[in-house]
Amino acid sequence: MKRIYLFYTLLLLCNIAANSQKLAFDAKYVKVGVMSNEWPSCMANNPNLRDLGRLQGESFDQDRIGKQVLDLLFQRDTNGLHMDKLYEQALQNTTIEELEVALKDASAEVQDILKREVALQLLKNNYIIVFEKRQKRKKVKKYWVAYHVEIDDNIISQAYLNWRTPSTYDQIKVPVRFVAEGKVPDDTFDSNELMYAIGKKVPAFAVRGPVESRRPFLARIGGEMGVKERGRVFVYRFKEDNQGRLYSKKVCTARVTNVNPSHSTLYPITGLFPSTKKGDIAVLKDRHRSSVSVMGQGSFGEDARIGGRLQYEYLLDFSNHGLAQYFIGAVGYNRHDKEPYGVCFNESGVTQPTLNNLNISIGYGIGLNFLGRFELMPYVMAGYQYSFFTGSNDIYCWDNDRSSWVSLVDVNSNVRYVRYHSFIAHTGAMLNVNLCYPLQLSFGADYNLGTKNTRLSPILDCHTLNRVNLYAGLRLHF
Repeated sequence: MKRIYLFYTLLLLCNIAANSQKLAFDAKYVKVGVMSNEWPSCMANNPNLRDLGRLQGESFDQDRIGKQVLDLLFQRDTNGLHMDKLYEQALQNTTIEELEVALKDASAEVQDILKREVALQLLKNNYIIVFEKRQKRKKVKKYWVAYHVEIDDNIISQAYLNWRTPSTYDQIKVPVRFVAEGKVPDDTFDSNELMYAIGKKVPAFAVRGPVESRRPFLARIGGEMGVKERGRVFVYRFKEDNQGRLYSKKVCTARVTNVNPSHSTLYPITGLFPSTKKGDIAVLKDRHRSSVSVMGQGSFGEDARIGGRLQYEYLLDFSNHGLAQYFIGAVGYNRHDKEPYGVCFNESGVTQPTLNNLNISIGYGIGLNFLGRFELMPYVMAGYQYSFFTGSNDIYCWDNDRSSWVSLVDVNSNVRYVRYHSFIAHTGAMLNVNLCYPLQLSFGADYNLGTKNTRLSPILDCHTLNRVNLYAGLRLHF
C-alpha cells in the first residue's frame, strides 16, 4: 500500500513539473503569423499577431493552403520572391540576447545575421485559424479550429535555394497540421475572452509581452489584451546552450496587482526577479485564484488526537506589496485515543469507546509573501462540529457528581446520547513554502474553541477540547 501512495505522489509531482514548464518552449516574443477567414477585433488589435491575409469561405484546401502562406511570407508575385518585408519584420522581433549573440560573429554584418536567424523563427511560427458554425443539439454554435503551417528547415532551404527560379520554387509542398479546436465562448467573438480561450489550447497565442521595468515590476500586457487583476503570469528569460542556440526558461511566477490598458504591474511570488536587460517576456498563464491544501493534523500529549484537514482557499485580492487576502473553507477530522479503562465501558464491560470529531468551517486569511519563496498566512475560521463515539454500543460512564455509573441511553425514549453538535472557532497561522511551484509545503498551528454538551460532560471532562492543533501537508495552486 505504501508503494502505491509513493507512486501516485511521484506521478503528481511529475505532472506539476510538466505543467509548470508547459509554455517554456514558446515564450519568445515573436509575433505569430495568422491567416483566417474572419478577423474579430480581438485578433485585429492584438500586438502579438501578424496578419497574413484572409481565407475565402469557411473551408480551405489543405494541400494548397500551406504553400499560399509560404508565398505570402516571401511576397511571391509575377516577378519572383521578395524578402524585404520578411527581413524588416525579423529585425522588429529581435531580442537583446540575439543581438549579443550576433555581435560575437565578426565574420558578417550584425543585421545580416539577425535577419537570417530571426527570419527562420518567423517562417516557422505561422497558423491558420478557421471559424465555422456547427449544429449541436438543435443549436448552432460557433467554433474555432487552429492549424500550424509546417514550414521546416528543409522547406526553408528549398525556398532560399530556388528563389531566383520560380518554376522550381512552385513545386514546394507545405503541409498543415491540425493543432486544436474549441467553441467560441458565448457572446465573446470580438472580446479578449476568445483570444484567452485559444491561448489555453495553443500556447503560441497566449497573452504575452516584454518586461519593461524592474522596480516597479511592469510588463507590456494589459487590459486591452484581456489581462485581469490577480491573474498568474510566468516570466521567461532567454538562455544560450553550448551550441550557441537560444532557448527560453521560466525564471519567475508573478501575480497581476494592477492593470491598465497597455501595461500591468506584477509581484513575483516565486523564482528570480525579472530583468529588462535580459529581455524577459511575461506570459499570462491563467486566471485561476484557487488553491487546495491537504494536511495531517495532530495535538499531542496525554490526551492526544490525530486527524487531517482538507482546505480550500480563494484569492480575493493581491496588493502591490505582496499582501494576499483569502476566503477559506475547510473540512477537518480528528479522533482521540480510546477512553481509559475505568472511565467508560459498554454493557459487556469490554469495549472502550473512541471520541471522534468532524467539522466544517469557513473563514478569512491574510497572506504575506516574501523572499520569493514564503507566504505567512494568519487566519480566523468558524463553523460547525459533529462529535460522535465509535467502538461501543451501550455506553456507561462514571459521573463524579453522582458518584455512580450513568448510561448514555435514555431507557424511556431509547435515545442514544453518543453524539452531539457544537459550534467551533479557529485562529492561527500557516507558513507556505515553495517546493516546486505550484506545489508548496504547508505548516501551521491554530487554537480551537468549541461549545460543550452538558449531557456528555462526564466523558468530555476527560478531554481537553479547546487546544492547540498542529498541521503539516501540501498545498497546490490551480
